[in-house]
Amino acid sequence: MRAHMPCKCACASSPLRKLLANVLAFLIAIVGFGIAVWIVVPGSSLITFAAAAAAPEAAPFLVIYHAIALAIVLRIARGISREITTAVLAIGLGFSCIPLLLLGPAIHAANDELARATEHGAIATSERVSYNPLESFIAPNTSAIVRTRVQGAVIDAKTRTSLSFDVYHPAQSGARPTVLVIYGGAWIFGDLLQTEALDRSIAASGYTVIALDYRHAPTFRFPTQLGDVFGALRYIRTHAPALGIDLNRVAILGRSAGGELALIAGYHPGPIAFRAVIGYYAPTDLTQGWNDLPQPDPANVRKILTAYLGAGPHLLPDAYRAASPSSYVAPNLPPTLLIGGVRDELVKIEFQRAFAAKLRAAGDTVAAIEIPWSNHAFDSLPTGLGGQIAVGAVRRFLAAYL
Repeated sequence: MRAHMPCKCACASSPLRKLLANVLAFLIAIVGFGIAVWIVVPGSSLITFAAAAAAPEAAPFLVIYHAIALAIVLRIARGISREITTAVLAIGLGFSCIPLLLLGPAIHAANDELARATEHGAIATSERVSYNPLESFIAPNTSAIVRTRVQGAVIDAKTRTSLSFDVYHPAQSGARPTVLVIYGGAWIFGDLLQTEALDRSIAASGYTVIALDYRHAPTFRFPTQLGDVFGALRYIRTHAPALGIDLNRVAILGRSAGGELALIAGYHPGPIAFRAVIGYYAPTDLTQGWNDLPQPDPANVRKILTAYLGAGPHLLPDAYRAASPSSYVAPNLPPTLLIGGVRDELVKIEFQRAFAAKLRAAGDTVAAIEIPWSNHAFDSLPTGLGGQIAVGAVRRFLAAYL
């Protein structure tokens, strides 16, 4: 009798092992599919919006995950569980491949758009937008870039409000072409380090990069933020030699809410004459943004605009016009680069298209790049698919006009 007992235990444990293997297979499949599905499904809340923004940019990781997961599931799962988990993973793998299938045409379209906009640029360049798979997994080394925080530059003389900004530059001294960068955050949140990866990447190409700060809504409403930017520009102009800035070669770039500020500052006569203006998924017509809401509307666009301006455009039409870069379109503006995601759920891609058309109608130079799979804030993963296309476009544009 004792000789047969281990066999009984082994037999009894076999169903348990099978159950655990099938449970593990389901968990592996659900995790992969649960992330990949946001490549095609819009986010209806801030949490799901974050997933919808990040998932397409991480497509190479997701393809690898699903390929490995399929191999594991085929090995450990049995019966109907094997069929279900295999099907779920196959669907997730299909979703994960969509951005990669769109990658080649998107790069080609971006290069064509840049070629048209930069053919008369001050400096010819053969640099092309590209995608480096290695950078998706290993970020480029920018440790040689020096970051210095400038504390307490007086912005508002009346209230004696002071803001800081960060300066990024190669270790070598001397005046360099310069890019001013303004972070996003719905004018409500954000800080100087939000754009650090982008700032370092641009600085690594030989530029001085200055990340600007501004006061936030709803405590401070427009035009306070624009005044903060112009205050920083006055400080930068006065201290240009010490900051390593060539004032004859300066561009301004902004992301989202910062893009709105960058476009207005770039088009408005001010302390610095800009050679180029760049907007990442920038709001360009705030009245249009109020009236034509995204569906779904995960960030509550009208709540954001109310915090920034105080009320809707029906009550504050002049404020909405003043806060809209489209109001400043005129002939002879600096060349403009616009970058947006076709799946943007905060600033619809149609707004970028309309703004680019208005610039072209005024005779201005504009490159409007659309990234088919990308959502708002896609470059939060800076070495992702959209992030690499965007920074490549920025480098080429700057090389042409700075």
